[in-house]
Amino acid sequence: MMLWRLFSVIGLVLFLVSTILILVFKFVKAGYYHTYVEDELLKTTKSANSVNYLYLTNSTTTYQYVKRYVIAKTQGEKFCILNYAGDYNKIIFFIMQYNKKHKLICVTKCTEIKNSDASKVIPLKNRTDRINVVISKVDKTIINYSVTKPISNKRILFYSFLRFLGSFGLLFAVRQLIIELFGESYINSLLQSGLNIAAVIISLVFSLGIGYVSYALLKNKNKVAHQGGAIEYEFI
Repeated sequence: MMLWRLFSVIGLVLFLVSTILILVFKFVKAGYYHTYVEDELLKTTKSANSVNYLYLTNSTTTYQYVKRYVIAKTQGEKFCILNYAGDYNKIIFFIMQYNKKHKLICVTKCTEIKNSDASKVIPLKNRTDRINVVISKVDKTIINYSVTKPISNKRILFYSFLRFLGSFGLLFAVRQLIIELFGESYINSLLQSGLNIAAVIISLVFSLGIGYVSYALLKNKNKVAHQGGAIEYEFI
């Protein structure tokens, strides 16, 4: 019985360690090819209902296609409008949305059929303070296929293994706790019974399932990112 208890304590430790590693290293957090660029603020205009900030794009690639943009902040919503730089039929671009600390909070992918010098109104998150415009495709010319870096296969495998290990450790410890609480004087016989072995096998199979699902979900996330996906899609 002491050996089973020892294994259960080890299982609980494995669960705690794996959970801490997952939280610390953020295996599922996507990376991005583009870092924040400080666009130049040209002017600020205020009206009764909103404050408009006019920016000049500082990225050389972006400036070829989008010269300026306005971020409008009203009491109920925020949005931006882009000022195009040239003549083209179709443009696809990413709006990288940052908070006041320049931390990325959202990525919006937009597709527009150009029929004027300005874009349509593009909604922004309420927490958005600044944006960067990253051009994806203009007509048939691809500039940036995606802004999202795929998660490496090693990170996916290690994350999935930690999910399996933590799940099995927790289920093994819970199994022991249930036997200790409800087994009373039959603990030894229960631990040696086929029911206990079946519980261990079920815990193992269930944990393997959690590991596999974690692996499959991250691989799918990679697939979406590689095809031009981002945190959020909004087609304006």
